[in-house]
Amino acid sequence: MSTETLKNNKMDNKDQIWILRFFFWFAKNRKMQILLLLLIFIFPILVLINNVLIPVANFDLIPGQSEIVLGVEDSTKKESIKPTKEQVALLKEIFEKEKTLAFQQNRLLLSRQDSIYLLVNIPDSSITLEIKGLAARTCKIQAFEISKRLQYGQHEALLNWLSQPFSLEKELSTIPKTPILVVEAPKDTAEAAKLPRKPIEPEKTFVQYTLWFSRNLVIEVEQTELPNESDFELIRQYKHQHDSIFKRGLIKKIAEPMFDDQPILIKIKLNEADARAIFRAMPHSNYAKFVLKL
Repeated sequence: MSTETLKNNKMDNKDQIWILRFFFWFAKNRKMQILLLLLIFIFPILVLINNVLIPVANFDLIPGQSEIVLGVEDSTKKESIKPTKEQVALLKEIFEKEKTLAFQQNRLLLSRQDSIYLLVNIPDSSITLEIKGLAARTCKIQAFEISKRLQYGQHEALLNWLSQPFSLEKELSTIPKTPILVVEAPKDTAEAAKLPRKPIEPEKTFVQYTLWFSRNLVIEVEQTELPNESDFELIRQYKHQHDSIFKRGLIKKIAEPMFDDQPILIKIKLNEADARAIFRAMPHSNYAKFVLKL
C-alpha cells in the first residue's frame, strides 16, 4: 500500500472521528437541541408571516382603491368610535341606496349611447340585455357564486369600483360568436340556385364561456343542463385554456399569494337557451359594456 493511500485513510478516519464526536456532543447538549428545534419551527412561521400574512393584510380587496375604515373619527381623542346597531342598520340602508343609484346612473349613461349592454342584478337574480334603455331579453339566474372580495371590501372602495360601466376586454367560449352553417360548395351559380334553403339546425353544443372585463372583473357563465358525451372533448379543451390563464402553481402561490391582477370572479348559471342568446347578442371585445348591481 502506498504512502499517499495511508495518508488518505488516516484523514478519512479523522473526519469520521470528528463527526462522531460532534454527534456525541450534540446528544449531551440539551440547549443546542432546543435551539435547533426552535429554528426548525420558527423559520417556516417567519416565511409564512412574511410571504403570506403580510401581503394578504396589505392587499386591496377592490382593485385600485384604498381601504377606508368604517367609523366616526373623534378629532380630540384621535380614535375610532364604534357605531351603534341602529347606526349600522342606517348605514347599510344608505349603502344599498348608493349602490342602486350607481347602477341606475350607469344604465342612464349607456342608454344615451348607441350600444348593446348587459345588466347583471345579483339581488334580483336576473340578467338583462338592453339596447338604448330598452330590455331586449331578461334571463333568470339559476345559480350564482360571487368572490368574497365583493362581500368584505370596504363600501366606499366598492362604490368607486362600480361607479362606471365595465368594458369587455377578451373572451373564451365553447361556442362560436356567430352560428356556422357548413354546406358543400356548388360547381356554379346555376347549381347554387337549385340548392334548398335549409334553416340552421338547433345547436346542441354545451355552452360555457368566460368574459374578461376591465378593473379585473371576470364573469363565468355556464348552462345548467348536463353536457352530452360528445361535448366532453370540447369542454376539456376549454378548461385547459381556462386553467392556462388562471391556474397558478404552488410555488407561485407561496411566492406571491395575492397579486395585483387577481381577478374578481362571478360565476353564473343560466339555462342553455339564455346562456347562448346572451353570448351571441353581446358585441365583440372593447364594445360590449357591463353594469353590475350587488
